[in-house]
Amino acid sequence: MRSSLCQAALDGDLEGVRRGIARRAPLDGEDCETYDDTAEGCITGAPYYTPLGEAARMGHVEIVRALLDAGAAIDVIDYRNETPLIQAAAADQRASVELLVERGANVRHVGCLGTALASAQPGWKPNAIAIAERLLAAGSAADSAIEVWSHALALAQRDKAPKKVLLGFLAGFRLLAQHAPAAAPIVKKLEAKLGATATKEKKTAARHGDLAKATSKTWPADVTKAMGKIDSEAGRAAIEQVCTAVLSAPAAIAHPKWPALVRDVIGRSLTYGQLTKAAYGKALPLSRMGSDEGGALDQMSDDHLYTWDWVLALLARPETAANPAWADLVLEVCTAKREAIGDYSFGDEQIAALLATPHAKAHPRFAELATAAKRAFPYAKLPMR
Repeated sequence: MRSSLCQAALDGDLEGVRRGIARRAPLDGEDCETYDDTAEGCITGAPYYTPLGEAARMGHVEIVRALLDAGAAIDVIDYRNETPLIQAAAADQRASVELLVERGANVRHVGCLGTALASAQPGWKPNAIAIAERLLAAGSAADSAIEVWSHALALAQRDKAPKKVLLGFLAGFRLLAQHAPAAAPIVKKLEAKLGATATKEKKTAARHGDLAKATSKTWPADVTKAMGKIDSEAGRAAIEQVCTAVLSAPAAIAHPKWPALVRDVIGRSLTYGQLTKAAYGKALPLSRMGSDEGGALDQMSDDHLYTWDWVLALLARPETAANPAWADLVLEVCTAKREAIGDYSFGDEQIAALLATPHAKAHPRFAELATAAKRAFPYAKLPMR
């Protein structure tokens, strides 16, 4: 349970914080609920939350400044032995980090999961490199981040994270290598891996360029072969690339087999029944979705186990409207999505963008398409004609 001052700091309520300071509310979380258990790295009796930590991790810089000016301890710790600086770095709050470092925060403090530098893991967080540079300049030990970042990198590689994530890690380890020789071998290994990936991408791009011409007698089979399985990261990437680099080409759209290939893409999406059968050993009906807490839909969202958005983005391209099957394909996406997961929000932005295009609005079947879209994507902000 947070104190009223702590809650105001979390909410970004500057006036509420000022009122708390005026009435001399405890600034360091002494009146917040405290941790009464024991666990490695945690501190029994320490507060779960501190006002300065809450403001710092949420990026409420004016509140951070107000609390510091009022006398809040800059390195106050919570039950995880984490300071506001560690919390700000972990939350990718660059402005909070800048202010705390400027005010003299301890950049070498080691919390439950490491230092502030270790918490500023690159790859996933857009401000991580800038935060790391600031912390290193302030005297943070580069060695303190190598093990934590290496573990995060290993998990990213295991889960086949996108290339941009690995590039973020590479930038981070290059930065560490300027201060810690132990980071250099990691840089070398990651550069080799990304170099091999770049070579493979060039070959794939060349193959897609040939497929986009749609001149081969075996073209439909070749396109199908180029697509992967939806249940793997590489497979999903291949399906998306076929949609954007092959099936969007004018020659492909004009091919008589184009509609069948688009339907193939639609059909690669998983359904709620398939997800639950894989997760629980039994396929559940759509009527059970509302009470299912097993995470099947979270998996669909996290792993992108559907293709409706890619197909809708393809059909939003004006050149696709020239194909006689265009309207039927839009309807089929709506039907497939609705039958797979009901009205859950997957593809809302893409269907709204498609119906907002001039070729959709001018189509004689626009009203039919809009009605189907409203049923399948009830939460989408669909345009009026």
